[in-house]
Amino acid sequence: MEMARDFVERYKESETLPLFTSTCPASTKFLELFKPETLEHLSTVKSPAVLQGAILKHNLLKQKPETVKIVTVGTCTAHKMEITRDELVTDELPDVDASLTVRELGKMIKQKGIDYKRLKPLELDNTFTATRPPVRGGALTATINAVSELLDHKPLEDITFKRVFGDIESSGSIEEATVLIGGNKLLIARVRGGVAFTEFFQRMSKKRYHIVELMMCPGGCVVGGGMPLVKNLTTHEVIQRREDALCTGLDAPLSNPTHNTIVQSLPLAELQEFVHTSYSQKEYTKG
Repeated sequence: MEMARDFVERYKESETLPLFTSTCPASTKFLELFKPETLEHLSTVKSPAVLQGAILKHNLLKQKPETVKIVTVGTCTAHKMEITRDELVTDELPDVDASLTVRELGKMIKQKGIDYKRLKPLELDNTFTATRPPVRGGALTATINAVSELLDHKPLEDITFKRVFGDIESSGSIEEATVLIGGNKLLIARVRGGVAFTEFFQRMSKKRYHIVELMMCPGGCVVGGGMPLVKNLTTHEVIQRREDALCTGLDAPLSNPTHNTIVQSLPLAELQEFVHTSYSQKEYTKG
């Protein structure tokens, strides 16, 4: 939601575009190291996991922040680096205290001798999570849909992406889509896989993009570095199977943060110091 507001402000003021989403910590680190001249394009909104940690620790849990420890479980190994950033410390407390990958959690379950298949289901505590039906689309879809809500006061009906670079996901890919919002055509793109970054920056000098999602892992987060290793399938096959298992449901509505009850309840205007961060040129050091 905040990333959509970031874009709308830039768009109305004709400021630096395209807007790069800040959801992938590996991509933001890449820009700091190797493309610092593009950092002005990067949204200052914290990545989802870190933003969630900051809001939980300093607002939602209603406890003394120093007594709260936030541990994330996800597909990303770069998140381990991300949570150590000096820029992601609020009131001298880290926004996230520890990060586990899916693979690490699986190993811990095995080490404890837990038979996962025999665990009895428990009713989820939805105090800090929104109850909603299944949706489709990731951060880019959610952002552009929120932009539509802010400018047109209605959600998008659909988004159709066309692959313009990369034959298969495992080699890196660029997908583009044009959406009509506020009577204007907006060009958005998702760039997956570091190998596709060079191609994208060449295209960026020739095309007028509006919002771009940069993701370092080919196929996106479903094949992040912290996901289980699969030895008997190609990366392309793994991507396809995980997308089929996790991302199906063509009849589901597009992801839309404006319909999230938790987001609606937050006094975001009062929480800006917890929502935004900063990025700067970094030096590459070996070892």
